[in-house]
Amino acid sequence: MRIKNILTLFVLAALALQSCDKSEQTVTGIEGGLVEIKNPSINYVVGNPGPYTASVRVYQGEVKTTKVEIYKTFNSTRPDTLVLTKKADGAITKSVLTTVLAANTVLYATINITGDQNSIESYNFTFSELRDGLTIESAIVPTPEVDTSKYSFTIIKGFTNNDVGEALPISDGDYTIGDNWEFTYNATVSDGRVVTQNTPTKVTVATRYAGKYRFVQGVYYRIGVLSDNGSYWDNPYWLFESIDAKTYKMTGVSAWDDQIVYFQIDGTGKITYPATWDGVDQIINDQPLITCESNPTDMTNVCGLPNANTVINDDVNGKDRLIMSFGYYTAGSGPREFYQVMEKIVE
Repeated sequence: MRIKNILTLFVLAALALQSCDKSEQTVTGIEGGLVEIKNPSINYVVGNPGPYTASVRVYQGEVKTTKVEIYKTFNSTRPDTLVLTKKADGAITKSVLTTVLAANTVLYATINITGDQNSIESYNFTFSELRDGLTIESAIVPTPEVDTSKYSFTIIKGFTNNDVGEALPISDGDYTIGDNWEFTYNATVSDGRVVTQNTPTKVTVATRYAGKYRFVQGVYYRIGVLSDNGSYWDNPYWLFESIDAKTYKMTGVSAWDDQIVYFQIDGTGKITYPATWDGVDQIINDQPLITCESNPTDMTNVCGLPNANTVINDDVNGKDRLIMSFGYYTAGSGPREFYQVMEKIVE
């Protein structure tokens, strides 16, 4: 009987400890200051000054969040041309040097939180508001990996020769793909603490067709035979990234998530695929890329499909459609042909 009572007391004590642990975890989760960033990545489209909208979700606990302060800064990493002249024989060579530009950080906006319940709070920004108050604070140029005693060198700046203390350029055409503004968030809670959020919002200079896309329609022909009628495209979205003013990087080809294709869109909305990118031949599944222009007789199943390799703009809702026909050729076997209709996801 005594042993049974001891065991009962032990079980009750264990349950009590579990209850304390659970309570402490709950308290930890509701200390306040928790903000979910709804838009960690936003594309700034050159030529569209805005306004753009970003949102945060404020989670309220026993300790309340009273305000969220939003700070902004600017970052740019771009190649500069480094011209080296050998002192002995006057030989001139060129290489690429990276210049990292950073701006000051300023308070952009303050959202006062008046309610006690969880809420979604939004704020807007335009291009002029992105650059307002920001100046170049540093330009970090790594030391060239050359023997400077044998060479003289000059640097041709890649960022319109901005100096420290100068304001950011007033024209969005002076920025390059990949430049970005960064919004960071500090939440003040009712006990006076300031909680810095780990996730920022990056507003990256891009072009119109960069972003996330969903699959609408497509076919895959293997050696002239229809192999798939759309089921291979089972990802929730495909990412198209801006490389320059007309070049994009597509990550994922049909069922092959790890394949990458570079394509270009000209001013008429025509889609083409360069044979090489950055000095490397384009391949899919280790085989050479083929297109309607380079291999028309191998692409007869997809190049004649509706609107192949054209863009259909949606100027009302922003749901642009890219209709793409391309493929690859396996030696000794034959062509693989893709046709896909991809629609931009508007978030």
